Amino acid sequence: MARTLGGRNEEGRMRRRLLVASVSALLLLSGSVLYGTGTIDLWQAERSLEQTCGGLPPLAEVQQLLGEKGIRGRPLEPEEYPGLTPLVSCRLAWSGKLPGVELRISKGEINPAVLRDMRHDSLGLPDATSAPFGEGWRGVVTNDLGDFASATVLLNCGAGARDIWVHGWAYAFGSPGFEEKEYRVQLSRVVGSTAASAAEKWDCEPPPSSLPGDAVPTPNGADPVEVVDASGTCAGMAHLADLAEEFGIKKVLETDADSVAPVEDCFLLNSDGEKIYRFTSLYDGLASTYRIVDGIAESSGVADRGVPRWLSSTCPSGVDGFHWLTAVEPEYGNGEMKFQQAALEELAAKSAERKDCAIGE
Repeated sequence: MARTLGGRNEEGRMRRRLLVASVSALLLLSGSVLYGTGTIDLWQAERSLEQTCGGLPPLAEVQQLLGEKGIRGRPLEPEEYPGLTPLVSCRLAWSGKLPGVELRISKGEINPAVLRDMRHDSLGLPDATSAPFGEGWRGVVTNDLGDFASATVLLNCGAGARDIWVHGWAYAFGSPGFEEKEYRVQLSRVVGSTAASAAEKWDCEPPPSSLPGDAVPTPNGADPVEVVDASGTCAGMAHLADLAEEFGIKKVLETDADSVAPVEDCFLLNSDGEKIYRFTSLYDGLASTYRIVDGIAESSGVADRGVPRWLSSTCPSGVDGFHWLTAVEPEYGNGEMKFQQAALEELAAKSAERKDCAIGE
């Protein structure tokens, strides 16, 4: 009898071992299926974006820029400036060719961090230029036709928080980087979709319902056009074609212009195609930010050698515009003062007119 019972016990133990092995194999297989189909990775990505970025950037748009797998949110130290309130500060990371995007959302009337990331804190340099999002977006994409790009959207949030800034800064390893317009389009879509989520969260005026679908070239990436044919951000020069010819300005580099983009850039070229002058208009909080960063108190002025020179415009929003002409080539100074002032006035007037602003009022 004991012998039979022992046999039964042994049989029971074998069945339990088989059951445990079967369950373990099933769990392993289920885990492999979940991992192989990306379900676990997707869950980890969504969880990390929720924890570090407040769940504001939609994962689907981030994946279109950085890749489908391995997306993770990483914390960033918030930018601390007087009068600026950081709301979100995170890095959208991936291990591929585009290593990630630094995403920052903040509110306040000025934002030196955004101006710095756009490389518009020193307008004497010809490297970084902006193009509008278009389609009614109050935003721009900025790049140097290389590894760096940023996208910036301003949200109108009323008197309590005049603007919320949604800004993404990205860096790509190696060529072609952001020379590929698809990358610039997708960066603008990541920032745009994040801005839509931020507008809903902080009760701001909603941005356009459709995300940017194309990327116009910035002035640095545009084809030169004759001065008389200028129709975008250099449009004011069309009225000065004869005077420009007299002072050796033959062509311009410009981008599309619209009524809501907070930045406009334009270059004036000589007969060799060299950049001689840069004209930039800044609006909304960027105008006052540049004044503070560069220590400019006067509404208009001119340097001792003729350039830089600047003007201000008054806008219905109550926030002034700022218009700046500088020489990319330092030897252009006193001898061209007549042309410089005429170019500044025409370019600034045309830019201000697009924004329903007025020069010197």
